[in-house]
Amino acid sequence: MTLSGEVVAMALPPGFENPGLPAFTPDKSLLVVPCQDTDNALLVNCKELAMCNSVRLPKGACPWQAKVTPCGRWVLITNSQFAGAVELSPLDRSTICVVRMSDFTLADTVPVGAGPNGITVSPDGATVYVANMRSDSVSVLEVGTWRTLSEIQVGTAPAFVKLTRDGGLVVVTNFAESSVSFIDPVSHSEIHREVVGIPFAPEPCPEWGPGDTVGVAIAEDRRAFITNWRSGEVVVLNIGTKSIINRFKVCDHPFGVEIDHFARVVTITSGMTRRFVAFDLDSYEPLMDIPVDAETLPHGRAARLHHWIADPQHNRILALLAQGVNGMRASMNLNMVSKLM
Repeated sequence: MTLSGEVVAMALPPGFENPGLPAFTPDKSLLVVPCQDTDNALLVNCKELAMCNSVRLPKGACPWQAKVTPCGRWVLITNSQFAGAVELSPLDRSTICVVRMSDFTLADTVPVGAGPNGITVSPDGATVYVANMRSDSVSVLEVGTWRTLSEIQVGTAPAFVKLTRDGGLVVVTNFAESSVSFIDPVSHSEIHREVVGIPFAPEPCPEWGPGDTVGVAIAEDRRAFITNWRSGEVVVLNIGTKSIINRFKVCDHPFGVEIDHFARVVTITSGMTRRFVAFDLDSYEPLMDIPVDAETLPHGRAARLHHWIADPQHNRILALLAQGVNGMRASMNLNMVSKLM
């Protein structure tokens, strides 16, 4: 059967503004979309390409990133309290929201550090890690009880946090000082910090404040792929030796980075240039470079994936379905999510 590809643009309804970084449920059939400007979140049914539920979050939360626990029971959403410019955002402690997936209702708010941004959950589903940009720390929480296990000081303005697939190492990107922190999940301590970009790089996009290093994705062979937003580089780290093994340019202002280990593809999104690029996981050779505004579909090995991209500039979610809607429904597990920034 021949499947025709398509680009689906899903406009957010009135009262839901400025999508943050969404998250899939474990089966990839539902997408949780935080809405930064309206302090709520939407639930999207990916099979039906329809919005099916919503939840109200605390006033002034400015929710940024969602993450669903591996069991699928909870959605965790960081309340960044971003106030339009980093220097205006509060230094007071903030919270994450705990949303019950069974009825998509707010179950709890849990204290973390100031300006929480990135969030992830350990592979065993037991521990939550939250990068707090305004308090230069990572909060560590226990799933279920939601008690704080530790708060770890890292570099300046930590943006995102990821774990290795075995859960044996936590990797944090520190935006302002353009470094990467490595955290031992047993001792809850920073064991190494490596500068990978241009520390405190200025303009453009002044509301972020000075800095460079943002996204991170970790390959199965323990290579970390880091995006440097202002210097326009992808940096590859050997996280065993904590050393840089490669750095190269793929586009201006790279932000989101994801890896598909079966296709051996790394994908990058750039909101400033509104481009979506891909390169080979092993050779780093470019595979694709397409504009997201031209209804151009992914091609080559990137075409086997279903790419969902939050587009805050147009208040919508884009689904780049190279195999069409029927192809997407037949293989929900190939869904990948990113954000234009």
